[in-house]
Amino acid sequence: MTRARMSVVFPSSMTSLLLVVVALTFGPSTAAFGPPTSPTTSRPAPVHHPGALIRKRARCVALMVPRYDESTQRWSPSSSEEEASEGYSPLGSLIRQGPVPFVRRLVDPDSYDQGVLKMMATENGGTGMSRDEAQGNMDAYLQNPNDWALQKLEEERTGVKYDYANANMDVFSLVLTAAW
Repeated sequence: MTRARMSVVFPSSMTSLLLVVVALTFGPSTAAFGPPTSPTTSRPAPVHHPGALIRKRARCVALMVPRYDESTQRWSPSSSEEEASEGYSPLGSLIRQGPVPFVRRLVDPDSYDQGVLKMMATENGGTGMSRDEAQGNMDAYLQNPNDWALQKLEEERTGVKYDYANANMDVFSLVLTAAW
C-alpha cells in the first residue's frame, strides 16, 4: 500500500472538535487576571504617559469599579451594572471572537467573570471600563493574546482605541459569520 492510502482522514466536524480541544488545552489562561500584584493596595500603580493628565481629570468623575476582596481573593461588582447578567451572552462571544472564548465561557464561567471584573477595575489607568467593553477585551484576549497585546500597544502609541465590544457586529460581518 502507498502512503496516501494509509493516511487517516478526519471528517470536518472531527477536525473542528480536535481544534477546540487543543485550543482549550494549550490556549491562554485567565490566571493572568487574578489578584493584583501589589501586596499593599488593590489598585495597580498608575502608568505615566501623555494621556495621564486626561485620566487624572477623568478620576474626578465618580466611577464605580469592581472591588477586590483580599479575604476571599475574588473580585466583586460594586453596582448592578457590573454583574454578569448585564453583559452580553456567550453567543455574543461566539459572534464577536469565535469558538475559543465561547467554549471557555461555557467551561469555566467563574474564571471568565473574574477576569472581566479585574479588567473592568484595572484597565484605562485604573478608571475602569464598561462591562461590554471588558467582555470584548477578554474575548479578544482569549482568542489570541498576542494580537490583543499588540493592539493595546498600538492604542497607546496612536491614541486610537479599537472597539472590541462591537467587533464583528455590523450587518456585513454578521452575514459573513452566518454564511461561514
